Amino acid sequence: MTKLNAGGTGLIYSTYIGGSGEDRGYGIAIDGSGNAYVTGETWSTDYDVTAGAYQTTNGGYSDVFVTKLCLGLAINIDLTSGLGSDSQTVCINTPITNIIYSTTGATGAIFSGLPSGVSGSFANDTVTISGTTTATGTFYYTVTLTGGCETATATGVIAINNCTGIDELSTHASWHIYPNPTMGRFTLRTEQGGVFELMDLCGKVIQTYKLQNATEQIQVDLPGGMYLIRERERGVTQKLIVQ
Repeated sequence: MTKLNAGGTGLIYSTYIGGSGEDRGYGIAIDGSGNAYVTGETWSTDYDVTAGAYQTTNGGYSDVFVTKLCLGLAINIDLTSGLGSDSQTVCINTPITNIIYSTTGATGAIFSGLPSGVSGSFANDTVTISGTTTATGTFYYTVTLTGGCETATATGVIAINNCTGIDELSTHASWHIYPNPTMGRFTLRTEQGGVFELMDLCGKVIQTYKLQNATEQIQVDLPGGMYLIRERERGVTQKLIVQ
């Protein structure tokens, strides 16, 4: 089997299919990924077959065959959104930080395990997971690429907590965070300094800051998601969203 370029002047590939007996090809087709499908008849007892094929041995005299030649690109998927965005924690009814993957060799993607309100899409070799969460829990998702000869998957986790009461507390704060959402660097402005704690949504303290000045810039290196900042003395808490 041989493929030439559109002008018929150059060889793209050439290969042999069949066994040691008589084999006849009757039809050929090409799919959108460049894979070739050949049908025909074989008398060979050693015709190449793959594991799990409908029939793996010659049934006597001649048999019909269908052979697929996978000639597409290698299939790959790589995370291109922020480090840790494929493992994030958010509050219910809050948009997640978009999770983005770049792909090669695929024509589509299948998504499983995403929380309610969050969905995935595939376009222009890019997988995007986005949406606003509507249910609490920990969700382990899988993205499976389609269209290639092999398979490639990516996995991640989205944890969704019930954060009722945070907004009410933040309205009484005498200190402010900006910009919020932040890419990792933000300003904390207070009336007279104090001790502030950066926490995850489960209340675990990640970092403690002792502010001597009324205004101080803070740099964090955290996966995208929602966090809490609490003023230790009064217990007032505000949300911090890291993108």
